Amino acid sequence: MMNLAEDERDVDLYLTLQTHVGQPADTELEATELECRRVRGSNESYGYSCVNLPPSEMLLINAESLRFTRTAVGGWTFSGASDSHNGDSIFVEFGQCVEGEALGR
Repeated sequence: MMNLAEDERDVDLYLTLQTHVGQPADTELEATELECRRVRGSNESYGYSCVNLPPSEMLLINAESLRFTRTAVGGWTFSGASDSHNGDSIFVEFGQCVEGEALGR
């Protein structure tokens, strides 16, 4: 809580996260709208903590280096799994943002 902005109701940034749905990777894009709030990181650097509503996606992004960590929570049951092996799963990824033109878009 000490790293959140003074008034946590304030949204500092709105972000749209687009992910590919299906295979191959150049198929349909799914958009997720995120609300971001400014947070403090190590060495007094700052970044953003972003969530969708209701919260199932979280994106933490360093505003200076553009490195990010993303998590997604879902209730998945794998094919053939018994009732004792189903439930919530957490997906985690990390990387660095690049400008859209760098991807040829």
